[in-house]
Amino acid sequence: MATSAGVGPRYLHIASELRAAIECGDYGPGARLPSLPDLAKTYGVSVVTAREAVRLLASQSYVAARQGLGTFVRPREAAQPAVLVADDDAEIRRALREHAEAADYRVVEAADTDAALRALEREHFSHVFTDLRMPGAGGAAVIAQARASQPGAVIVVVTGFPEDLAALPEVAKWPILILTKPFRAAHVRSALALRRATR
Repeated sequence: MATSAGVGPRYLHIASELRAAIECGDYGPGARLPSLPDLAKTYGVSVVTAREAVRLLASQSYVAARQGLGTFVRPREAAQPAVLVADDDAEIRRALREHAEAADYRVVEAADTDAALRALEREHFSHVFTDLRMPGAGGAAVIAQARASQPGAVIVVVTGFPEDLAALPEVAKWPILILTKPFRAAHVRSALALRRATR
């Protein structure tokens, strides 16, 4: 989703908090979200920013607007969880995609850093699998963006060079999982199950 002028990333933070409230059951299926003016007041933002957050949730099938009635939470099954797989190796992407799809996740693939960052702007992911050495700024930029806009996502670094983790800024503050290439299917399944166990 393109960022509206003057809105910036603030709507991403609001959408993330609302999404977390929906996923943990604070807003159950069929529940009505606060009005746009109420959301704007709660978060200290403009109505335009609140509207962008709600539009993002609607594009991800978390909520639906009813003309003249408000915005309501969709049934849980309407929002299939998504996984981002960012790696410049097509075979690695294929393997991770197959495991994720077998676990009933929708998969978005990115072959470089820029594609991964655009995907993180567009939608919400329950898991972000990222290589560290990719064309562009690399996996560190993907991790930073995921942490900023999607703090609930499980971050999984897929790398053949685990020593590169030492060079990541503030790595100790980032709770990440590491899959060392070549990885085993059981390790991928364990990473995917982590999110499911917290639902």
